[in-house]
Amino acid sequence: MIEIAPYRHLAIVPLLAVALASIVAAVIVLHFAALRFRRRRLYLSAAALGVLCALASGAFWSSRHAGTGTQTAWGWPRMIYGRWVSWEVVQRQEGVRWQGIIENTVFYGAVALLAGSLVLAARRGSAGSAPRATGQDRGGAT
Repeated sequence: MIEIAPYRHLAIVPLLAVALASIVAAVIVLHFAALRFRRRRLYLSAAALGVLCALASGAFWSSRHAGTGTQTAWGWPRMIYGRWVSWEVVQRQEGVRWQGIIENTVFYGAVALLAGSLVLAARRGSAGSAPRATGQDRGGAT
């Protein structure tokens, strides 16, 4: 597990701003660069990768001490699992934060969509810019 500072958990507004900008950029790139069936497949792949990355973000954790106990949170950029242990009374509260999983899925899915769209555009651009072979290039007459 990798410890991060408690203040490294992003607020929802910057997180959604990055996700929305990534999605808009990806849609624009895909509109000009990819075939329709590749877009659908990329959308599904990005959603699946977003879920996997959101769950894998549980490897990042942070801990902070308050006057009455310790709070530990797992997940980045948003918390997906949290635990509160009180110092004053024998009490522990812990559980999965489903909203955090959804928020991380949107963030990681948007970034995966942007990366995938750029890869598709680069592949299509490099395939379209390759010189065509003519009969003269092969040694034959045209």
